[in-house]
Amino acid sequence: MAGFIPEEIIEEVRNRTDLVEIISDYVLLKKSGENYKGLCPFHVEKTPSFTVNPRKGIFHCFGCGVGGNVYSFLMQVEKMEFVDAVKRLAARCSVAIPEVSGSKQIQEKDTLYKINELAVKFYQEFLWSPSGKKALDYLRGRKLSDETIKKFRLGFSPDAWDKLLNMISSKGYSRDKIQEVGLILPREGGKGGGHYDRFRNRVIYPIISHSNQIVGFGARVLDDSLPKYINSPETPIYQKGKILYGLNFARDAIRKTSRVIIVEGYMDVILLSQAGFENVVATSGTAFTQDQVRLLKRYCEEVYVLFDPDAAGIQATLRGLDLLMGQEMMVKVVSLPEKIDPADFVSRFGQQEFLKVIDEAKDLLDYRFNQSRRGADINTTAGKIKVLEELIPTISRIVNPVQKQDFIKKVAETLRVDEEIIFAGLKKRSSQQPISSLTTHLTKQAEGISLAEKGLIKFMLENEAVALAISQEIKPEDFSNPECQDVFKVIIDLLVQKKSIAPDRIVDLVEGKTKDLITSLLLQKDFVIDKEKSISGYIRKIKENVLNKRKFEIQQVIAKLKEDDDRLLDLQRQYQDLDRQISKGYPQ
Repeated sequence: MAGFIPEEIIEEVRNRTDLVEIISDYVLLKKSGENYKGLCPFHVEKTPSFTVNPRKGIFHCFGCGVGGNVYSFLMQVEKMEFVDAVKRLAARCSVAIPEVSGSKQIQEKDTLYKINELAVKFYQEFLWSPSGKKALDYLRGRKLSDETIKKFRLGFSPDAWDKLLNMISSKGYSRDKIQEVGLILPREGGKGGGHYDRFRNRVIYPIISHSNQIVGFGARVLDDSLPKYINSPETPIYQKGKILYGLNFARDAIRKTSRVIIVEGYMDVILLSQAGFENVVATSGTAFTQDQVRLLKRYCEEVYVLFDPDAAGIQATLRGLDLLMGQEMMVKVVSLPEKIDPADFVSRFGQQEFLKVIDEAKDLLDYRFNQSRRGADINTTAGKIKVLEELIPTISRIVNPVQKQDFIKKVAETLRVDEEIIFAGLKKRSSQQPISSLTTHLTKQAEGISLAEKGLIKFMLENEAVALAISQEIKPEDFSNPECQDVFKVIIDLLVQKKSIAPDRIVDLVEGKTKDLITSLLLQKDFVIDKEKSISGYIRKIKENVLNKRKFEIQQVIAKLKEDDDRLLDLQRQYQDLDRQISKGYPQ
């Protein structure tokens, strides 16, 4: 990064820019009350659903759900980074931009990014040199076009001990920093604490963050030697569990299609992207993490999981089940023929055949059910017990009550058992709570909690005094909706700093679906008529939800304790205390 634009300059440029004028360069807008409307530039539509509010400085499309401010619009329509959007608008309204350094921590990370950028260019240069012929032949042999190779910035690390080290050192960077970013290793027993290049004689896959910064590298051998792949270690700018390979290229396509295809390897992403499937990302060989799932949820709700059809691939799919279900994402599992990975499949059979297997994807619960039945004879009592023991934990984690009921019915019919047997297993697991009670609670939660959280955020965005009052009653962790929680945190931070909580400012401080949530809440019709009654009602509902969750957690612990356990009495008292708080009608 070349530098950091001062916040006051970003604010000045935004305030001096006419949002309607900028958008009118791309969209024919017509005035409609205090808003302007037109056909959305981000998806095909016949009836205008793209709304612009110049007073609030935001836009939102009620067709595709995309929203933001003037910077967001320019970034989307021109495919540019935030800094570039600010610079373009600053030039348009004649605001000078002095670039200044950030904090020490930011400067240190910036140094690591710069070192990685030098490494990428070094590896690219060698790939296209005579020394890289073997690596280039390998990539072309995998049916990659030169254009794709350049797009993903693939490279080659020469078969030498310190060429990269010497090059980066010559640019003025210390060995400590080059080692910190994971590009070199210390020699064991070497004189003077020498170092050598980590990656040698390998094809290089740069790992790029969703914000287009080089954070690490994957490296593959050109023969059958082991290890086949080695990767950058965890560094201050690279945490594997927070990165999805290819998201920087895929995020626009993911938002446009409202779905993502998740694969395991770098080459799977690259070849599928080349074949026209641009909404593909990879976990880079790790099981799903909470951070990765939350990152995806910013952009879409529908997920297609496509892992290698071997035992490890199946287990990776099942490990991600809980996290995906916990975020209420629509998940399907794509099955490929045995002994063929996604990259090889699309290379051998082409785009149309791949589309077929996508269309034939199984619902995640069906996939889980099928896996539990493998090796079990469901015509026997022992087989039925085995399947149910595997499925009860899965069923207990289904949040949507309708989906839960349908799956229970399907399992019961397939195994030829009474549904009550499954209910009994769930009751035992969920602290003796009747399934009807749980279903009722979940239904009410789905109907009311989301509305309450969004309602409070809407009121906070519209009135600073109201926002301050609400912040005294609710904590960030009280929100179950991650986007609402993100907005709440940003508002609180701005209030603490005594800064404006104008919507167009907040939009700059959040990402993905959180931007869309803000603009949607502010540009759609009011939730309610009686504001004061609604705010207190929303707060009460959110607090009740928090207490009900605590009750449920206590129930689960109690169910696992023996009657003579010393903790039982204390937990029962805690449970009764929560009941009393809820019955007051306004829990504290």
